[in-house]
Amino acid sequence: MTNEKLESLMEESISESKRTTHAVRTLVKFTFIEVTVALVAVVLSALLAFIAEDLTVGLIAGGVVLLFGGVLALLHGWTELKQSEADLS
Repeated sequence: MTNEKLESLMEESISESKRTTHAVRTLVKFTFIEVTVALVAVVLSALLAFIAEDLTVGLIAGGVVLLFGGVLALLHGWTELKQSEADLS
C-alpha cells in the first residue's frame, strides 16, 4: 500500500470515529435528560401535592415538567443525531 492510500484510510477511520462518537453522545444525552427530568418531576409532584394538600396539583405540575423535558430531550437528541449523519457527497 502506498502512503497516500494509508493516509486516506486513516482520515476515513477518523471521520467514522467522530460519527460514532456523536451517535453514542445522542443516546447518552437523551437518556441523561430524560432521567433528570423524571426525577425533578417526581420530586416536584410530591412536594406540590404535599404543600397544596391536593394530589391533582402535583400531578399536573409533574406532567408539565415531563412534557417539557421530553421535548427538550428530543430536540437535543435530534441535534446530536444530525451531527452523526454520513457525508455521502
